[in-house]
Amino acid sequence: MRRLAPAERVNVWGSLPITVAVTDAAFGPDLRTALDAAERLNEADRLRLWQRLSESLTSESGDEVGQAHLLTERVAALDALTAEYERRGLVGSGRRLTARDFNEGCRATGSVWNATRVVRAWGRWRTALDVLHGARAHDRIGERAARLTTGFARRSRQDARQAIADWVATKPQALANHAYDTWAKERNASLSPEKLPYPGSSAVRSMLGTTTFAGAVRRAVAERDGDTPPKAAERTIEDYSLVLDGHRLVNRIGASLLLGWTEVAVRNATREGRFPVVALLGRASLYLAEDIERFGKGQSPKSVGDEFAGRVQTVENIAVLRGVSQQAISLGIQRSSPHYPQPQGKVGRAYWWDAKKTHEWFAEHPEYAARRKRRVRAA
Repeated sequence: MRRLAPAERVNVWGSLPITVAVTDAAFGPDLRTALDAAERLNEADRLRLWQRLSESLTSESGDEVGQAHLLTERVAALDALTAEYERRGLVGSGRRLTARDFNEGCRATGSVWNATRVVRAWGRWRTALDVLHGARAHDRIGERAARLTTGFARRSRQDARQAIADWVATKPQALANHAYDTWAKERNASLSPEKLPYPGSSAVRSMLGTTTFAGAVRRAVAERDGDTPPKAAERTIEDYSLVLDGHRLVNRIGASLLLGWTEVAVRNATREGRFPVVALLGRASLYLAEDIERFGKGQSPKSVGDEFAGRVQTVENIAVLRGVSQQAISLGIQRSSPHYPQPQGKVGRAYWWDAKKTHEWFAEHPEYAARRKRRVRAA
């Protein structure tokens, strides 16, 4: 990795109204040779060269201004990453910068950058680091812009049903997830860059709210034929979320339903810092539903994380405050016992309590407070 000097905006193509951010150190031997050759071209050949470069970097989405802005953002993201690598002395060490370390460094230096902005530019944190270390991006500017603007909208039940319908129309020998994934991979390889790919079998399961791919196929066929699947069998956002102070918080499954992703993809995105964790339900992360929806539309999240830290309590917390076992709390909930604070609801299969209401209940019933609090197992 070369050390970059402060960027200057220069006109690379002479009389053409095109400017890019470059540095003296960025002019390696190959780039200098290419620029020298470009400067010797006539005006017509320069235009043809620029058209060819534009086509290799962008797609025919029609949004030239948006593509140019995204290209500028990608260059600036690499500059910000390079500056943090140099500040930490990681250049040439082989170590990869984490999103958390990058955010801490940007806050320390007063930079306007953060990991979320890098991910918006490059799609994934890992992709940005790969390109920084010399790899080549797999998608083009226009394709990435199309994902940001339409990716959230396409991840719906209708898209899952259409994918299943297209696959079933080929009369596969087995209605199995591996057979579908093989077909989807072959179809995606032949799609034009501006079209979004078919979802994988795991994403189809998440979009249709089933636990098995065979169940997703049956549900897609039933809905296509006009049959309504049982309401109890559907997974809804309300089943995997809670409302606190007028804000809806979703767990990993709820986030996967909102985005049409797999739960593993949501977990990886959390590790990469794409959207902040605002609270914990035991060991499970909770996200602001509005942040997830904004991310799906290519927008920045509003929260910064930990807004509701300590507000959501579990059976384990109530058992500690009450001085009894977790089994006793669960039994008290089933019997609606007045000797225990009743939960505000369930997120998935886990009961949850609002810490404020819990403290109010124990203030009204001090006789039920534990005399010796049990130690809570570290999260």
